[in-house]
Amino acid sequence: MQWIWGVLTLSGCSIHYSAKGLIFQPSGQESSEDFSLYLGSSEGQQWRLHLGEDGLYFPYLVGCGAEVKGVRLGRHLWVNTWQVTDAGDGSAPFLGVLRFELGRYWLHDLNTDSELEILDVGWETGTFSNLVGRPILVTGLIVGGHQIQVFSIRLLEDE
Repeated sequence: MQWIWGVLTLSGCSIHYSAKGLIFQPSGQESSEDFSLYLGSSEGQQWRLHLGEDGLYFPYLVGCGAEVKGVRLGRHLWVNTWQVTDAGDGSAPFLGVLRFELGRYWLHDLNTDSELEILDVGWETGTFSNLVGRPILVTGLIVGGHQIQVFSIRLLEDE
């Protein structure tokens, strides 16, 4: 009976896990419809990610850095919460569904859980209009209170 208690105590300490690294897809799976995503750390560790309903953006985030938290069993990680920490170019991204309200573009950022105004200064007219209602990842510079000057946009769904 004591060994059961010991196993439960030991696994309880290591079952909840937080990992930070690069989202990647093993080579040879790019064309497969049922592909797996992995998170690789800078120490060389790898975990296969098992994502819930909110993980639908992850196939489009390959090459980005993320921090995930969840239940770990071996080299498998069932993700409960996640945050994209690197857009692949070293910058912290903003991601969510683009909206157009009151003559401005808005994004509810999933990383910070805040409303951000997306400034289209310097972009061609109409560039953002075809992205309204679609999930995007934005990199840019914070130029004011909750205002982002866009440097790049990545669509997080099939075109």
